[in-house]
Amino acid sequence: MSSDVRTTGMPSSWRSLGGWIWLPLLLLDLLLLLKLRSAPVILGGCIGLAGLTWLLRRGERAVAFAAAGLPLIDPLLLELGSEAPAFLLGRLLLLIPLLLVGLGAFWALAEPGSRARGGLWREPIVAISVALALVLAAGLADTPSPEYGRGKLIAYLLVNVNLLLATAVVIRRSGHDAGDLARRFATAMLVCELLIAIAGVHNYFTSYYPWKFRLVSLGMNPIWVGRHAGQGLLILFLMRAQGWIPRWQAVAGTLLLGFVFWVSGSRGVLVALLAALAGHWVLLGGRRRALIAIPAILGVAALVLVLTVTVGVNSDSNPFLGRGASNLARAQLIATALRSVGEVGFLGVGTGGFSWLARVGDLRYYPHNILIEIGLENGIPGLLLLIGFLFAVIAAWRRARQRPELVPIARLAFALWLFHLANAQASGDIGANDGIWLWAGVLLALSRSR
Repeated sequence: MSSDVRTTGMPSSWRSLGGWIWLPLLLLDLLLLLKLRSAPVILGGCIGLAGLTWLLRRGERAVAFAAAGLPLIDPLLLELGSEAPAFLLGRLLLLIPLLLVGLGAFWALAEPGSRARGGLWREPIVAISVALALVLAAGLADTPSPEYGRGKLIAYLLVNVNLLLATAVVIRRSGHDAGDLARRFATAMLVCELLIAIAGVHNYFTSYYPWKFRLVSLGMNPIWVGRHAGQGLLILFLMRAQGWIPRWQAVAGTLLLGFVFWVSGSRGVLVALLAALAGHWVLLGGRRRALIAIPAILGVAALVLVLTVTVGVNSDSNPFLGRGASNLARAQLIATALRSVGEVGFLGVGTGGFSWLARVGDLRYYPHNILIEIGLENGIPGLLLLIGFLFAVIAAWRRARQRPELVPIARLAFALWLFHLANAQASGDIGANDGIWLWAGVLLALSRSR
């Protein structure tokens, strides 16, 4: 017979009543908090603490938030008076936990029973990424743009390489199924993108962040808004194709993300999304589909280019058309790159030096094409390393798909890698295209799983 006086002899209705007593008290506390001038900051802090608790319970969630969810804290930073957008400042806020996750790779070096002593660092993806960092550092020796060059190197190390190591270590934790962890990671990324899309819809109607013609939100310009929405759409499509999410959720998510993607009007992201979907379609069907998909995607890209360059007026009804100033700027970047090919030597002009080639001084100015950027600034060594990195990622994907149970998630990760790689040919510099290294880390973890 139990001697617990808390439960014996007490009606069940009385015991359950104790929990309900707290509900009106909590509601009263909430009403009092909402009357305070600092209510948004307090509420944001509570949400932040709850979010951190949710993130820290699983490493894949933390890495997904670091990679995709940082813009969500931008309104809180604005309330605190910060002028730096969250997707920049937030990376500094999460620098320590990301580094700790990345440093876990050092313990993986001496992991008993690993495929090879120091196996992670002997993987071509990691070794080439580190070698590319050394080339970027060497390019600072005589660069005409030292300030931008240093910033680029720091961003590459603290974001790109860090996320590569973080995903490679977290998704290949001992005692866990890598395929399941990778799927959880993709789900966490999708949740972040859906939340960002909800914030985008809110800003569409409220203009909390002022915008015109193309949507901005959470401190991000239209290109970044489109990039997040495009990544969310791709994850959603591929997860639905595998039957991992119900149809109604896929439809609702597509409407939400599709609306934000449309009003962002990012043409480079549109081509990248089409390229990734075509690549995934080819993977499902083999070489015969490649004969259809490759000309089709090139034709769509050419059509988008012709429409956007020839239509020289802004269009309120179609955010993807018009923007003559943007078209002119991109044309000037292409002209600068072509003119500079014969002006740089074997080692390139130096890290960050494209801004000097474009005659704009030591500023963050780049050709919006990662291959041209590395080729001009870091010469043949940098370009060969970057191409070698791409082939190493393809090799990791081929190894991952040798296990039948990993094929679906490997296809998803490879399609997302293709999405970021294609987008990097039309937007951002190497430090702003960390998604390439992020999903390369996922593929690396899958390829090393046993």
